[in-house]
Amino acid sequence: MGSATALYDYMSIVFMQFKDVLKENSRRNSPQDCNLINANVDKLMVQFTKLVDSNLWAMLFNRLNIYSLMSANAKSEFKQQLKDEHREFNKEAVEVTLNSLLCRREEMLYNSLFDCLSENPQAFASNSKKSFQRRTVFEGATFLQNNVYYALSSHTKFTDALNFLSRTVFAKENRANVSGGVIHDNDLTKQVKDLFTENGRLEKLSGETIEFTGGRIVFFNNFRAHLHLEPEVVSYLNNKISGFNFLPNSAV
Repeated sequence: MGSATALYDYMSIVFMQFKDVLKENSRRNSPQDCNLINANVDKLMVQFTKLVDSNLWAMLFNRLNIYSLMSANAKSEFKQQLKDEHREFNKEAVEVTLNSLLCRREEMLYNSLFDCLSENPQAFASNSKKSFQRRTVFEGATFLQNNVYYALSSHTKFTDALNFLSRTVFAKENRANVSGGVIHDNDLTKQVKDLFTENGRLEKLSGETIEFTGGRIVFFNNFRAHLHLEPEVVSYLNNKISGFNFLPNSAV
């Protein structure tokens, strides 16, 4: 029953999108019969097939948690590609895509981190021009909750950066590779959440600092967070990213 419901919900989304393709502005969930009858069947099938394939790719990436390897920029680009181009969803295409993603998993993580720690990652045209900086300023990292105390904003560039740092530089398998092994396992997202949880009600943030091996995070009352990385961490990241032969203008 659950799978049938999921299938119904998925197909409902496809038909609602199809309605938009037909330029229908009504509140109906499915296209009007008259538009379907009077339209060119071959053209309708091309448009409908593109919608179905696009949603199947999105579902695949969501169900396999591939989106967790991608920054907000990369996810946005990928979804836009699905809208702009017809990417056929078939056995061969899925196998090629998944094999490529498996081989490029580490590369995607560092690319995503670069997106999060760069103000304009699309401005970089080659690896020679790409480099991590020691400080990154994040806007909207926190918000004022009920006009009483500060809380951590979720699903932002800041929280993405913490997640990707934890999975790359501070991952167990990498700690010995960073300048004498001074970097240790570090779940930065948990540390930041603990700051707000343990303090309960932070009425002001200015000066609140989280120190960790390899850097620090400083919060301010204007909802900004400054991430400072130590030179050995920046050096490690730049050496790592220089080893990948990719440009940041392709999501997948």
